[in-house]
Amino acid sequence: MSASDDERERLTILLHKRLDQLIDQEQQAGLSEQDRERLAAIHQQIRTDLATIRYGATERTVREIERRYRPGR
Repeated sequence: MSASDDERERLTILLHKRLDQLIDQEQQAGLSEQDRERLAAIHQQIRTDLATIRYGATERTVREIERRYRPGR
C-alpha cells in the first residue's frame, strides 16, 4: 500500500533539511578525504531516498527511511 501524501511530504521535508545540513558539512574546510567520502555517500543515499518517496514509496518503505534519519541517530 502506498504511503499517504502527508507521510511522504513530511518525510520529504525531513530529508531536505538533512540534505541542507549535510551540504553545510561538506563545505567545511579541512575535512579529511575519509570524511568527504562518507558525507558524499550519505548525500547520495538521501537523494536516492527522496527519489524513492517521489515515485510512490509504500508505507513500509517510508517507515524504513524515517528510521534511518530519525533525529538522535
